[in-house]
Amino acid sequence: NLLLNAQQQGRTAKVEQQLTHAKKIEPAPLQQDELKKLIAQKDMKGLRIFLDKNPEMLSSIEDNDLRLRYTGPSRLRIVDIAQLAKAKKKEVLIVAQINSVGGPYKDFNNDELNALNTMAIPDEVIAAMITVTTTYNKEQDRLGEEKSRQVATIQVQQVQQVQQAEQAQPLAGAVSSSAECLGLAAAIKACDQAGGFLAMGCRAIAESQFDCPISVEALLR
Repeated sequence: NLLLNAQQQGRTAKVEQQLTHAKKIEPAPLQQDELKKLIAQKDMKGLRIFLDKNPEMLSSIEDNDLRLRYTGPSRLRIVDIAQLAKAKKKEVLIVAQINSVGGPYKDFNNDELNALNTMAIPDEVIAAMITVTTTYNKEQDRLGEEKSRQVATIQVQQVQQVQQAEQAQPLAGAVSSSAECLGLAAAIKACDQAGGFLAMGCRAIAESQFDCPISVEALLR
């Protein structure tokens, strides 16, 4: 089944692209050193700027609590949400901001949920982070599947085009040969009207001008 094979090839290509991308974003030693330096100096402003430029480095933060605090979209990380909660902002306002940003946070485990409660972040706000993350992940999955289907469709179309071209080649060749033979037959008939040696010379010229796979004798039968 061409479609199934093409879809499988599309998924394989997608996995290979993801693996290649993962290799490309492997933390560089200089980035690791800068990250450790910022954390050691407790330069939270510098850390935030660094993570905004290098979001893939978040997973390299060894301190679980610090890594959790800087989880989330750059416009509204968990550390920002904790500050809003500490300032006694209404839950509905914080939730609205989370929904407005729309970026993912993460699938929190039990320890992380407890840590969020320790930051005085209300359950309703935590639920909003979970919901927006789930929605984001589902949309990314949908886009990935759609891209895979598009790749599969393109591959099927390419296979069909190749098959059509292969099928058309013998037909084109047959049409071309038929035209050459008809031309040769007409030329020979014209030559025969001349008669004698002149007709023989005319035939020789005609045979050299037309690429007909059929012999003259068979053609004139």
